[in-house]
Amino acid sequence: MQSQAVPAWPSPPLRPSGPSPTAWAAALAGALVLHAVLLLWTQRVEVRPPAQSRPAAWHVSFRTAAAPAPATAPAPIPAPVAPVPLPPEPATTPAPSPQPRPRVRPAPKPPRPAPPPAVAPEPPAEPPQPPASSALPDTSRTARAQGGWLEATNADQAPAPIDNTWRLADGPWPSTHPRVLLQLWISSEGVIERYELLGDAAQDRAVRALIAPIIETPMTPAMIGRVPVPSTMRIELWEGDAGAPDFIGPLARDTVRGMGAAGRAASPP
Repeated sequence: MQSQAVPAWPSPPLRPSGPSPTAWAAALAGALVLHAVLLLWTQRVEVRPPAQSRPAAWHVSFRTAAAPAPATAPAPIPAPVAPVPLPPEPATTPAPSPQPRPRVRPAPKPPRPAPPPAVAPEPPAEPPQPPASSALPDTSRTARAQGGWLEATNADQAPAPIDNTWRLADGPWPSTHPRVLLQLWISSEGVIERYELLGDAAQDRAVRALIAPIIETPMTPAMIGRVPVPSTMRIELWEGDAGAPDFIGPLARDTVRGMGAAGRAASPP
């Protein structure tokens, strides 16, 4: 047996559930109108007349009435708190008063040493005074070995300085004694072994300094025949024209020319 197909009936179209768009629009319009009415009801309209100098114009301002402040609930009153007893303060002993510090006396200062007595400065040492006479060592022994000193005026040939030049110190001739008198002792070798200034010139320091180098003058000795002998002679010196001193000698033993009242020739040793 064959089954026959049953034709299907068409299903009805589905409708959306809920209100239609028209209902939504109407509800929205009603809500807007309700809000506008409420807004006008809660606001106050103030109309100001126009100013007299201007054309009539109306200014409308809407002022919103302040909403009443909500009532505040009264603050609860706290319950009284029972006082808490304070702990007793500990007994304190008074602090001992500070003991006064002992006053320390400073040690006495030692007395200042007395300043040393002022010592007068020593006067500057004067330069050694040139001697008024000078002699070489062993002068008298040389003369005794040769029979004594012969007076030069008694010799066959008197002693004389070599080249007629006397050795004197450099410097000007003292103006206080332009001429001086000397006694010389000359050995047989022609060495002046001693000299001595005579007269007041012996007290003049400048004259003594000038004559001091004369003992270094080389001499030719006195002669008896052809034998040289030691002799003594007196001479007079003065400043020459050419810078070298001029002299006269030997002079006689009693010659006092150029000497002071105390001038006397010293006797030979």
